[in-house]
Amino acid sequence: MRPSDMGRPIPYLEQVLLDFPDLVVVAGHIGAPWLDEMLFLAGKFPNLYIDTSAYLPSRYPHALVEYMRGRGAKRVLYGSNYPMIQHQAIQQQLTNLNLEDDKMRLIKRIHEYKRQLMNILFVIHRYLELKRASPGDREQCQKRVVLIGGKAATAYANAKIIIKLINNVAKVINADPETSAYLKCAFVPNYCVSAAQVLIPASDVSEHISTAGTEP
Repeated sequence: MRPSDMGRPIPYLEQVLLDFPDLVVVAGHIGAPWLDEMLFLAGKFPNLYIDTSAYLPSRYPHALVEYMRGRGAKRVLYGSNYPMIQHQAIQQQLTNLNLEDDKMRLIKRIHEYKRQLMNILFVIHRYLELKRASPGDREQCQKRVVLIGGKAATAYANAKIIIKLINNVAKVINADPETSAYLKCAFVPNYCVSAAQVLIPASDVSEHISTAGTEP
């Protein structure tokens, strides 16, 4: 690490991006006075993504909106300060930006730091427990339907592998006559805020298990 001004992360981040070109970095809460520098870095390093958690959509700086409409359409990720600010309010403000539909749909990513992988590992563990259990013991188990949603960035190979794993696990579990009455799994295609507004309120449990310190 090289010296940096107090509270100014740009030099540190640039050094990390230079030293680890295969590392996908998501920069969160990138507000003033760092936005212009961060947009420059995002143009320079293809492994850098920016989230929107620093602003409400109604207060997005002009430079950020133009970046989202142009070359940064696939480089800006949805981020929020939920539960302080509800997703419904943010969704309405995003709609008011008049972004094209294909850009609006790119707001939820599969990412290693979000740890969707841990969700599917739990599903595998649960499935193996049910397979080992006797028919009588299975009847005492809580029935579960697990839904996992998200999208992979175009060049993010690990995220695509996670999605493939989720789908393959779901195929095995859902087709097993011994356990399918007690456990089902599905990957939600085309996941977005609109889908989340329907699925999350209807769920008994909504799990967000991101790496500590990476999301508000």
